[in-house]
Amino acid sequence: MNRINGPWLVTTIAGAVIGAVVVYQLRKHTSGIVDD
Repeated sequence: MNRINGPWLVTTIAGAVIGAVVVYQLRKHTSGIVDD
C-alpha cells in the first residue's frame, strides 16, 4: 500500500500546491485590476 500511497500522495500534494498558486495568482491579478 505504501508503494501506491507514496507517489499518489506526492502527486496529490504537488497538484494541490500548483492549483492553489494558480488560483491565488489569478485572484491577485483580478483584484489588482478591480481594486488596487
